[in-house]
Amino acid sequence: MPAHEPSLRFWLRYAESEGALVEDAGDHALLLLPQPLRAAAELPEEVTVTSDPDVAREDGAVLLIAGHPALERAATHILDDGDVARLYLPWPSSAPPATAVFEARARERFSVDHGRIDARDRPLPAYVPLLRVGALVSYAASLSLRFQEPEEAWVDARTGLPLPPAALHALAGRPRLSEPDTSYTALEGDLVGALAGANAQLERRAEARRSALAAQAQRALASELARADAYYDGALETIHRRKATAPPERLALLDAQADATRREHARRRREIEEEHQARHTVKPFRLHLVHAPAFVLPVAIRRGSRSYPLAFAWLAGAGTFADVRCPACGAAAGLVADRERLGCRQCLASPGAGPERPSAATAGAPRESRPATTGAHEPRVGAAAPAQPAATRRSRASRPETASAAAPPLRGGTGSSKRPPPPRRSSKRTTRRAGPASATAERTGSRLALAFWQAVTMGDRWPRHKLVRHSPLSALYRLYGPGAPLCAIGIPPGEWPAQVTAGTLPSTPGRPELTTGDVTAGGTAYPYALVWWLDAGKPVVGEVMPSPTPLVLARNGAGEIAARLRAGPDPRSDLDPVATALWARELPINGLPLAARGLATWWQLEHAAEPDEPAPAVAAAIAAAVARTAGLRRSATQAAAMYETGADAVDRVARRLGNGLRLDRTRGW
Repeated sequence: MPAHEPSLRFWLRYAESEGALVEDAGDHALLLLPQPLRAAAELPEEVTVTSDPDVAREDGAVLLIAGHPALERAATHILDDGDVARLYLPWPSSAPPATAVFEARARERFSVDHGRIDARDRPLPAYVPLLRVGALVSYAASLSLRFQEPEEAWVDARTGLPLPPAALHALAGRPRLSEPDTSYTALEGDLVGALAGANAQLERRAEARRSALAAQAQRALASELARADAYYDGALETIHRRKATAPPERLALLDAQADATRREHARRRREIEEEHQARHTVKPFRLHLVHAPAFVLPVAIRRGSRSYPLAFAWLAGAGTFADVRCPACGAAAGLVADRERLGCRQCLASPGAGPERPSAATAGAPRESRPATTGAHEPRVGAAAPAQPAATRRSRASRPETASAAAPPLRGGTGSSKRPPPPRRSSKRTTRRAGPASATAERTGSRLALAFWQAVTMGDRWPRHKLVRHSPLSALYRLYGPGAPLCAIGIPPGEWPAQVTAGTLPSTPGRPELTTGDVTAGGTAYPYALVWWLDAGKPVVGEVMPSPTPLVLARNGAGEIAARLRAGPDPRSDLDPVATALWARELPINGLPLAARGLATWWQLEHAAEPDEPAPAVAAAIAAAVARTAGLRRSATQAAAMYETGADAVDRVARRLGNGLRLDRTRGW
């Protein structure tokens, strides 16, 4: 066998990456190994390796073929380390098709019931993020039927949807750029949703493969069961023959032996069935975020006089459009242009029964990163946002009138120009005097709130550098993605902001700023409170709630909004045991605001918790600290009873976490 046999070639590359000197001599290779690699591979410092048995026998070289311990250790090391990278594909040299061609292909690719696709502008160049996930799937259907297979999944990192087959063939073997290309806009993806989509794709393939293995294992299972039945039936027959000639005093003993044999027979059958039960495990080892060249085509879905904005991403190297999700509910279904909105057959057929995550509408509309560009307009992909908010500012001075500050309208949108009613004034606004610093905070807060809700309406996630780390809002984004602010104030699924008011309360030294107002969606005004402050001179947002206090539901828990906040949408990803306990106990009682504070506190202290502590005790200790900081009277004993754990365990967790549970009372978390 030649020296470039796959297993040997793999190990030589691995040895070079670990610092070994390699001299390839054709049918064998000479290596000088560093100390760590010598210890791991259990080989001498100078070694000759080959994959040819004759060379190994004649020259005394090490026969390095599949199954050798050095190869097994190298493969295990590679899989444990993983392969993580961020890559850019080169831009094609050919000119893109004309806008009319893009429009015609979009009409062929996407079918919109009751609607027509019209291009609104020329296609804009941009990098679309694609997620490549590689995994090693281990299958077992019996003691002898065990093997491993590599699997790979490609998904659109903005939507989590699989790539079209044409795109997979085009991406195979494409060269990678050595440095990021900042001459084009790089659209940002939703990695949490993309990972969920890739995992679902891998699990579907593994389950189909496992089903085939289960069918193959049935014959072996039947054979093993038949052998076991024959053995134990023979043992029972022997016992019965002995009973026929045994004296009376031995009959009880023989009956007991027959009973034990029957129990052992049943246990052995269960054991054989478990051994032949098909199962699999998926071990990811590769995670590549690949930025692929694309052209973003802004379109309008027209139905009569109604027009709904959308955008499709044309993958330049593949010659096809990427799939999109329903802009209303996030489902991967055919689009339908309704008289009132753009959705899919599922959500438009039952308006109140669509998916519960408002963020699903933004799955195809990630926020763009903004590197240096060539001056082209930056596209927003896949979001069919309704009207842009007709934003208004509310002065925190004593004047009741409302000054309007309309944001620029969306192209193709149908936003209402109706101005909101004058906002309600609270007593706090009349008991403090607004100085120059407060006036600056008021202007900053109003602009911040309008920009914040504008991003939500456009289906964008609030930029991470403008978000407080380990904050309740960051916890909500982790739960729901870009639609988290809509969930936070109780806006039902399918409704989108059409009008926003904003006014900032007078500043208090040492405390966060507070901007309040109303978000009008579906004809209903939903109050909100935005908690923010300045970090290095720039405003950062930490929390958004339906009121300035998270205890609004404990004090006034009636109404549809309160009910919605006590039964928040299901999280889009699995929660760990402590987060599950916090979610299950806090949400039904105190609602989403206090639950978000508890999750934010836990995810900040997760690294400091002892792994052997029971999850209910850790959750109870965190919940007690969060509740006390928010002004809710809850002792450690009460928290222990609420979480069905022991008070001593809660005290022990509180002592171990120590200062981590001394939360900031000025902000409440």
